Amino acid sequence: PPGATIAARQFALRDFTVGTTTAVYAHVHTDGTDVSVILRDHDAAVHALAAHPSQPHFYVGSYSGLLKVLDYEKKTVVASRWFKPGQMIRCIAIDPRAEYLAVGFTNGVVRILDAISLRDVCEAFHYARDTITHLAFAHNSRYLAPADADFAVSVFKVTSESTGEPWIYLG
Repeated sequence: PPGATIAARQFALRDFTVGTTTAVYAHVHTDGTDVSVILRDHDAAVHALAAHPSQPHFYVGSYSGLLKVLDYEKKTVVASRWFKPGQMIRCIAIDPRAEYLAVGFTNGVVRILDAISLRDVCEAFHYARDTITHLAFAHNSRYLAPADADFAVSVFKVTSESTGEPWIYLG
């Protein structure tokens, strides 16, 4: 390249791929300044894993705020979602009917997502004072019980869609 800091003959450089310490993989095109991001992955500790009850999918969440759904037969990413900085995923659970995915965060927030699209189905709940450490759905998928590091357990209940909020806090 002509802009090198040491005077030298020009040389040809092929396109190349790099990986960063923050788990970003990119393809660098040498005839310009174009960089194409190939993959962004977990760049922090993975603390949350859950298996789909009937599909060959599993869910992975990490302290980087990345939630991924992976198909372990096809070895592909089915869906992914990044949460805001500081939203570190500590635990996840999928309900027995595979409709909802509960996500517990280190800041005490619990989010209930659609298990396929990973979109919020209701407003986030923030009733815990400490990290959500466990999440468990009832066998009929109507109740969710998160436990936090302060040894408190809450209960959420699914409601009829006509009330406006699909999930409510019971206590």
